[in-house]
Amino acid sequence: MNRIQSIIAISLALLSIAGLNCHAQEAENYDWRKDFSLELLKVETVADYKGILKENNYDKKLSGIGGSLLEVSVGGNITGRFHYYLRWRASSLFKEHSFFDSIDRAEFSFRNKGVELCFGKQTVALGGWEYDLYPTEIFFVSESTFRFPCYQWGLSASYNFNETRGQDMLILQACTSPFKNFVSERETYAFSLQWRGSHGFYEGINSVNFVEQDPGQFVNFVAIGNRFHIVKQLEFDLDFLHRSGIGAEASFFKDFSVMSCLKWDFAGHCRLYCRTTYDHNSLPKEIQDWNVSSGTSMWQIGGGLEYFPVKDNKDIRLHALCSYCKGIAGNEDNVLKDKTLTINIGATWRVDFMKIINKRRTQEQ
Repeated sequence: MNRIQSIIAISLALLSIAGLNCHAQEAENYDWRKDFSLELLKVETVADYKGILKENNYDKKLSGIGGSLLEVSVGGNITGRFHYYLRWRASSLFKEHSFFDSIDRAEFSFRNKGVELCFGKQTVALGGWEYDLYPTEIFFVSESTFRFPCYQWGLSASYNFNETRGQDMLILQACTSPFKNFVSERETYAFSLQWRGSHGFYEGINSVNFVEQDPGQFVNFVAIGNRFHIVKQLEFDLDFLHRSGIGAEASFFKDFSVMSCLKWDFAGHCRLYCRTTYDHNSLPKEIQDWNVSSGTSMWQIGGGLEYFPVKDNKDIRLHALCSYCKGIAGNEDNVLKDKTLTINIGATWRVDFMKIINKRRTQEQ
């Protein structure tokens, strides 16, 4: 049995388990229209001015005004326990190669109490708070996060421990490798175990991942994401991502990324934050890392101010931020380059159609 057959067999087995847990319904008495619902219909767009200076020289090719992101999200129930979610994104940050490359997520899931089984295009279960950022929150991030193709087709199973004093979730996932486009053979996979937890002032997103870079050649990711709620409106994130070969190719603290962010919400209208990232890879050139290239030692520091004109409402946002990179880029294709200053000024507009529809229904009643 090859790997494709194994994945299919596991998928069918999990779906069978889901079916056994469902309450049987007589086909002639079942009307799908009673359970089918649209619970999410949201459109988000970001337009901005981006100015880039490399070694004090203004880069006209990469600078200018325009729309940087348009995103449409749709989700709801198929039946009481089966759900769907679709998110389509047009973004200037990425070059799409096909229609499905512009689909971030296309998920079909089954939920029963604390158990959820999900199949489709989903987020690779890598830890870290920077990696967990929503697309409209991504303005400047580490080289590692920029270069990690995080949306892949796969299957995941999760369990939510609601009985704990806080909240804990374990996620087990098998999906296509994020680096499949970098190798000659597309049949490569990734396997992940992630823990998400929330306990008082502390929240964590940690994972252990095995990602196939070449057929049969895996790289191990260990991601530790920490969030500390210092006071009600002040929080601090500290992430550590370690990359290593397996077995004889294992290496420690030679290929890693560190990311931190201090964020302060104040006055009900404003958010101020400072972000720092550091990517490092001192492995020999012949050891390929598709995430952060060998020879990289790059710092990035920056900050920004976000203003929400409507108090305690995040649907309209104005932002202004800047970041500066300093260090060694191991490859000319690196996103982060030495002595590069980036300035970004723009606006975000979110429209939650279901919120509008539900509000009007309530007023009519």
